[in-house]
Amino acid sequence: MIEQLQERDSRPVILVVDDESSIRTLIRRAINREDLGEVFEAGDGIEAQAVLAERPVDLVITDLAMPNLDGMGLMEWAQEQSPGSTWIILTGFGTFDDALRAIHLGAFEFFAKPLESMDSLVVAARNALRQRELLAEQQRLQNDIQQRNEQLRGQVDQLQQACNLLCQQAELLGEDLRRAELIQRALLPRAAPSLHGFSVHALYRSSRNVGGDVYDIIRLDDRYLAAYVADAAGHGVSAAMLAVLFKHRLSLWPTDSPRPARPADVLAGVNRQISQECSAPGLFITAVYCLLDTATGELQIASAGHPPVLIHHANDDVERVDHTGPALGLSPEASYDQRQIHIASGARILMYTDGLVECEDKDPLTQQARISQVLGDRSFQGQPLLQAVMSATGAGMGEEMTQDDITVLLLSAKEAPSTIDNGQMHPVTTPAETPPPAHAQVLIGTEDDQTTLSVRGQANWTYSAAFHEACLAELDAGRSLTIDLSACDHLDSTFLGTILEVVDRGDARDRRVRLQGIKPAVRHLFEELVMDRVIDHLDPNLRPLPSRMASLEASHVPDQRSHMRILRAHEGLAQLSEHNRKQFVRLVEMLRHDLAAKAADGEAPSP
Repeated sequence: MIEQLQERDSRPVILVVDDESSIRTLIRRAINREDLGEVFEAGDGIEAQAVLAERPVDLVITDLAMPNLDGMGLMEWAQEQSPGSTWIILTGFGTFDDALRAIHLGAFEFFAKPLESMDSLVVAARNALRQRELLAEQQRLQNDIQQRNEQLRGQVDQLQQACNLLCQQAELLGEDLRRAELIQRALLPRAAPSLHGFSVHALYRSSRNVGGDVYDIIRLDDRYLAAYVADAAGHGVSAAMLAVLFKHRLSLWPTDSPRPARPADVLAGVNRQISQECSAPGLFITAVYCLLDTATGELQIASAGHPPVLIHHANDDVERVDHTGPALGLSPEASYDQRQIHIASGARILMYTDGLVECEDKDPLTQQARISQVLGDRSFQGQPLLQAVMSATGAGMGEEMTQDDITVLLLSAKEAPSTIDNGQMHPVTTPAETPPPAHAQVLIGTEDDQTTLSVRGQANWTYSAAFHEACLAELDAGRSLTIDLSACDHLDSTFLGTILEVVDRGDARDRRVRLQGIKPAVRHLFEELVMDRVIDHLDPNLRPLPSRMASLEASHVPDQRSHMRILRAHEGLAQLSEHNRKQFVRLVEMLRHDLAAKAADGEAPSP
């Protein structure tokens, strides 16, 4: 019997105790027929004690009246020496007191002998075993919950300690950022030089983060004036350090040369040094450098991947100087051209960083048109003119927080006092205190095999990837597509390019995409970018929206998917016209370079 017990598998163990072998045989056969578990037998309480002492038993079916040790005595012994079994009692001389006493000792069921049906005993045995399983599962779950609670308490304690440590580190980081901003501001000019026949005016606004904007106005001698604006990629300390490196690697006047260095040579020189000293994917800086001969009015301009310089001549002609070479730090062998322009009295030259035209998710294309309009307004002079430019583009004014550093530099061919406004330092705050930017809403709904996407507010790149994927999924599913713009006030260039791609994809699948509810301002954007293929899909009939619509989730973080969407959208727009190509060539180049750099690092697939 001991060997049998040791070889027992995980099946329930059932012990049948009765001094009549025929009864034991009947019970064993009935249990085996139902395959309830492994059955052992004992002829009296003494034999049963030996079995219970050898191993755990799940169910004991025992007679009460037996020689040597009866069933009640066996139960009392088991309560002390081998607890944990479930008991079913059999007796041929049962009384109410016996039943009450057996139940008090933990009996699951009580049967009188002779048994009227062996089936009832089998059912009771099955129920008893099932109850044990349920109780065991309950206990396991309780133990698991207790263990998880203990783990959670430990994790909460660890998180609390981590939070305390992070708060301390945040305080130190905040102090470091404040000092970094102090150092960054030390790079900016405190006063503008006095000039004969010209004036210069600068306005600088920092974001909440330490950034990469830097500018300067330098009187090289009595005749030449140098001015530059630069913007290091990204935000934070790395961008600020790159701006410092740029400033200290500028060589404006070669040794033993009678004239200052050409702007193209200045940018080529600093590009070589930055490329050699800190070449890394995504680490670059855009810059525009101007050299003015105040005696002749000749202005030389070189630009390294920087936003265009806008020149408003005295005769109201507007001239735009795009970049004459790639951003600095991308390739040590890069070459740079330069433009030479004669500046007559009354002309205005405006240089700026991209923070000016990328505020509030507005399209840089329309932003530059607004800037040109303000430049032509002669009622504005000096700082009021720069503030009017900021207001026209929606950029933050005064102590308002901006999402990016903003630098605006004006060179005016009119003698007047020059001015410098570098704003005030912002207190360092945690990201949780930064109010999220306002965004649009895109809803989607389907009725009668017709899917409608309703674009509302001022839609921008943050919704473009989700919008594009939703449209393609509906077209691939064979459903017709309606883009409702009746509640849309503005679309940025990424969203415009995405709509163009969706329309083209629908035509390719013989699924016409219709647009409805176009406001005049939005239609003007289509016309301005020569989006004739989209205009052909405008429907004057306004269909009702589906009764139930869900909201698409925006992606405020420019991840790989969003970067790719921005690139594809602008590639599509750039192919529509030469004007578009010139407008978006810089952005397309920068996105391609960034994605290629990430692919080289194994972070993303090559576009």
